Amino acid sequence: MVGINSGTITNCYSSGCVRGDYVGGLVGYNYDGTITNSYSTSCVNGSYYVGGLVGYNREGTINNSYSTGCVNGSSEVGGFVGEDDGTITNSYYPEDDITCTGCTNLIGNTTKANLQNKTWLTTPPNNWDFDTAWVVEEGVTYPYLQWQVIISVEA
Repeated sequence: MVGINSGTITNCYSSGCVRGDYVGGLVGYNYDGTITNSYSTSCVNGSYYVGGLVGYNREGTINNSYSTGCVNGSSEVGGFVGEDDGTITNSYYPEDDITCTGCTNLIGNTTKANLQNKTWLTTPPNNWDFDTAWVVEEGVTYPYLQWQVIISVEA
């Protein structure tokens, strides 16, 4: 979705396939940017700096986000972030539910059951916003964005 982010990304998601270096399912290179309430289901492939959500989080901030796509790489590879030199809070990837070939970075991990449990995600210190940002069918789906429900109903 984004090659280099030095701004703010909020309430976004991506799906599909991404290939290259410094690649992530949502952002390749998060340089001093902020990513909040976002996720990726993309399959990400590359040699280095390869992550399910972000390839390289350099001095960036990631909050309340997750990734669920497959990840394949050789160096600086992670299910959520390939390399992290920033701040990540309340962000996850389902370590037991995705394929991550070459993963050396386990930043942001949890289980599928936890991502599907609204009660767990709203318990401190997580505090995901299910009033205005997220929706989840407990035990059935991963969280998704409320605007996706509105578009689905209107279509």
